[in-house]
Amino acid sequence: MKTEERNETVKKITGAIEGLFKELEEKNALCSEYLEHLVRIKAEFENYKKRVEKERLDYIKYSNAELILKLLPVIEGFKRGIDSTRNTGNIQDFVRGMEMIYRELQDVLKRNGLTEIEAEGRPFDPHLHEVVEYVETQDFPENTVVEEVQTGYMVYDRVLRPALVKISRKPSEKK
Repeated sequence: MKTEERNETVKKITGAIEGLFKELEEKNALCSEYLEHLVRIKAEFENYKKRVEKERLDYIKYSNAELILKLLPVIEGFKRGIDSTRNTGNIQDFVRGMEMIYRELQDVLKRNGLTEIEAEGRPFDPHLHEVVEYVETQDFPENTVVEEVQTGYMVYDRVLRPALVKISRKPSEKK
């Protein structure tokens, strides 16, 4: 009986080993399938990142196209004004033409969110103004903008360029 028991044990162990090998092959196949899927997903993600980056760069590249299109009539107005002045030499007409073009340019920029920062006579605001000089005076309350050196601008609610200003300061006491 010992031989039969051994043979039976060997058969059981062999069957168990074969089952484990079969299970291992199934797991290896599943791992290979997952690995292939992972490699595909990684490649798709890399392509996605490249596409998104290209779209981002294109957006930046062409984001001003609409504004530029709106500015074309202004550019053409400048060209007509220059050509007209060359032909006639009339400076007054040239100045009137430039004033019209300036107003048209301001209108285009205003429609696209550009506004001037009002500074003169207003309290100093460090978010909107940049001090270039302090002026001792009693004519204005302290820290009031007494002169605008350079106009500041905002695009919608964001400061594009702060106004350069001179602000008031109480006169110093001389002894």
